[in-house]
Amino acid sequence: MKFIIKKMSYAIEQGGKNFVVTHIEWEAFEFNADGKSVSVSGITQLPSPGSSFTEWSDITESIAMSWLLNSMPESSKADLEELLKTKLNNLNQTDGSGLPWSSN
Repeated sequence: MKFIIKKMSYAIEQGGKNFVVTHIEWEAFEFNADGKSVSVSGITQLPSPGSSFTEWSDITESIAMSWLLNSMPESSKADLEELLKTKLNNLNQTDGSGLPWSSN
């Protein structure tokens, strides 16, 4: 599973600090052997930075990614992996069923 960060939201001022990142919008990808991919998007709220504040201009993609991954519970990451694997398996599905006149 691979993550990309699409956008970060911030509070202009919070607790005497400026441009405090509060949320990270992300997309997670999984690829199969044929190079086909599936993705899931989400937003993760970050905890208040406390004494380990990083200035906006000093934030790198690597730092933001560590914040994202450290803020996501392991169970959420496992659920995402399972969802992406299911979506990949559905790409290979050759049979289906349903009614064309019904949206259910």
